Amino acid sequence: MIVDYRRVPVLGSLLRQVGYLLGFDCPASIEVGKRLTIEHRGVGTVLHPRVKIGDDVRIYHHVTIGRARLDGSYPGDTYIGDGAILCTGAVILTGTSDRHIGARAVIGANSVVTQDVPAGEVWAGNPAKKVSDRNWG
Repeated sequence: MIVDYRRVPVLGSLLRQVGYLLGFDCPASIEVGKRLTIEHRGVGTVLHPRVKIGDDVRIYHHVTIGRARLDGSYPGDTYIGDGAILCTGAVILTGTSDRHIGARAVIGANSVVTQDVPAGEVWAGNPAKKVSDRNWG
């Protein structure tokens, strides 16, 4: 959990306003592992409720994780594995069930992910597909 705005009213309110100014939307319900890096202050980044992020994940700006239905409900959880990298403008859409981005997976810039991504693979495109294996860092 980043900051529960309901439990820390003054600080929470201030942080929420800063988030609005930067265009960073991160609800208190998400679960975050250790050493999450959000690059470029998270400008334009939207993390929907029911997102679970592992350790050592790097998220660049203008990333969207999750999807809401028209009735406001969320169809499934989104899991981002340890060491994954989500590049600028990546969109991770949850389908009718949970979505999994494997450990050390890389999602390329402006990619739209509509299916699970196995660990250690690099995916890119719209819709995203495997372009290589991650054999570095």
